[in-house]
Amino acid sequence: SMTDKAPSQLSEHPQSEVHASAFKPAEHPVTALALLRVPAWEPERLAAQLDLDWNIKAEPVPTDFREPWLFRVNGSLVVIGFEGHPVPGNAADEQAKNCPDWPDAQEMASTHLAYLALAVVAEEATLVENARTAMKILGSLTRQPNVSAINSAGRLFEPERFRSDVLTMQHSETAFPIFNMVFFGLWQREEDAPLSGYTLGLDRFACPDLEILESPDAPAVIRAQMIAAAMVQITRGAALKDGEVLTLSGTFFKAELKASSAVPGAVTTHLTAIEKAPESEAPKKKKRF
Repeated sequence: SMTDKAPSQLSEHPQSEVHASAFKPAEHPVTALALLRVPAWEPERLAAQLDLDWNIKAEPVPTDFREPWLFRVNGSLVVIGFEGHPVPGNAADEQAKNCPDWPDAQEMASTHLAYLALAVVAEEATLVENARTAMKILGSLTRQPNVSAINSAGRLFEPERFRSDVLTMQHSETAFPIFNMVFFGLWQREEDAPLSGYTLGLDRFACPDLEILESPDAPAVIRAQMIAAAMVQITRGAALKDGEVLTLSGTFFKAELKASSAVPGAVTTHLTAIEKAPESEAPKKKKRF
């Protein structure tokens, strides 16, 4: 049955419909890092902060900060592991390049001495609830004086900014700080080529990442279209179907699963602007709701 397939096996059949139900939630953990200025942290401080911020009771608290910490919150399993060395492979320095809005990102990446690795796995929770739980924990982690950056969604975040975005969830059931979970990027084939857009991080919601290739639109419009398409999938809990038509910022787009142009070896949902076929020409199909 489809439910037993690993996501990697689905890429061999780019035309097959990929539904959220085809994935086991446990295969789509939210992972993130907190960069540390020195190799230490205070689990009991995080426990107190989680209680204060979200009324989350994270227990039992490990007595040794080097021990991995496992606890359950709202149907998710949370694992926090301490690593007493910088992120391997200069990965933090690479992520720092995706932060034009944070001038100190490079410095924080090059000076960190250790990090915390967070994984939040949905057990009973939906993938959206799971992502909310992950953001809450990261938001509370930023109150550790030793945390210099949060690494999530393909980039580094200034801790206070990450926290202020996450705190919007304290006052609203529907608030969902998507930029803390999904990266929306723009690129060009060469200098005068039209802009293309891509996402990183939609796999956390059991959806392929999105691409818009060589769009005539302005950068802000391309981003708005990708954000709208991402939110459609996240809120309904299912990926766009191959061939599905949707309206984004007043333009009709067709979704097609294809090999990625931005990320080698990946299969992504390409969104292509179309003139919507007049009703008379559209295939006579029963509407399914």
